Amino acid sequence: METIITKVNRSILLSEYTDGIRFGTDALLLADFVSGRGKCIDLGAGSGIIGLLLLSSGKAGSVDGIEIQPQYVSLATDNALQNGFSQAYTAIQRDITHLNQFPAGEYDYCVSNPPYLKADSGFNNESGALNIARREVLCKIDDICAAASRSVKSGGNVYIVYRADRLDSLLFSLKKHSLQPKRLRVICPSAGKKPSLVLVDAKKDAAEGMVFENIFYIYTDATHSEYSEEMKKIYGDFK
Repeated sequence: METIITKVNRSILLSEYTDGIRFGTDALLLADFVSGRGKCIDLGAGSGIIGLLLLSSGKAGSVDGIEIQPQYVSLATDNALQNGFSQAYTAIQRDITHLNQFPAGEYDYCVSNPPYLKADSGFNNESGALNIARREVLCKIDDICAAASRSVKSGGNVYIVYRADRLDSLLFSLKKHSLQPKRLRVICPSAGKKPSLVLVDAKKDAAEGMVFENIFYIYTDATHSEYSEEMKKIYGDFK
């Protein structure tokens, strides 16, 4: 498969497949939203971008990236090597619905940028790899939450970025698996636009109670020609 090199920031150069899922703003937003430290597991790691951002910013001491597609396991391994994180980042080929081989409660926190779309959503003319990354073909949000709950220790955090219009499904699955949402941030493209994404920080075995953070605007204008100061700061923080 052909690859292209993307300069994420001054710290990270990312190899990506030209016909595969590409690095996006959601990965930066999720990495910035993380407030944890220590040992991290990334469910659905893809190219490894989120784990690399966490390592480069010091938010993770080590990252295990779980990915079902072997070509992306290889890509994430290469990306970790070329960015100097081969000792701290491990890409593992595994179906997240079968993580029983992993010791329960092994991780301080979990991150995930899961497939957003239902399996039968929209017109599907994508490659198999893209379809798996974007649609709930091999796993659903409930599978992600179940695996996250098993992976983190009691009191550990789970950070997820998800489509705003499917927030109800995410919150239901989190609570079903003993993951109490504690922080929620709504992402809007710009003022006056409907929310596009949500960021949720859930804590395992925690009591009820959730903080709604200020709305995050990606752009300052309706034409989306200028990043907001917060978005600029996120790019700067990872440089």
